[in-house]
Amino acid sequence: MLVLDDQLRTVLANQSFYRTFQVTPREVEQQLLYHLCNGAWNIPDLRSLLEEILPKSTSFQDFIVDKTFPHIGRMMLALNGRRLKQEAALPGRILLAMEEVTGRVREGKGEAKAKAKVERPYHEP
Repeated sequence: MLVLDDQLRTVLANQSFYRTFQVTPREVEQQLLYHLCNGAWNIPDLRSLLEEILPKSTSFQDFIVDKTFPHIGRMMLALNGRRLKQEAALPGRILLAMEEVTGRVREGKGEAKAKAKVERPYHEP
C-alpha cells in the first residue's frame, strides 16, 4: 500500500511494499510514484488513471499491472486507488492498494487484460 499526495509523491508506504519491492523508506518517501523502483511504476495507463480519471472520480478498482520490477522479476498486481476525503486544512491524499495476483491470473484466466472499474462521485440532480 502507498499513500500519495496530490502531486503523486509518496507520503508513506507499508512494510509489505518495502519487503516486496526490496526498497527502503529513503528510496520511496517523497519520491514521485513514477520514479519508484528505477522507473518501473512509470506505466502510461496508470498515469492516465491517476492524472486524468481519478481527479474526476472517487476511485478505481482492479487495474492490472503486469510488469517486471528490478530485483524481483515479473509480477501481476491488482491496483485499487481511492481519493481520500479532503479536510479543509489538510492536503489531498490518494490511497493506492495493491495485491499480487500473478498465480491467480495465470492459473485461471491466462494473461490479464482487465480494465479498471472507475467509480464516479455522486452528484445530486
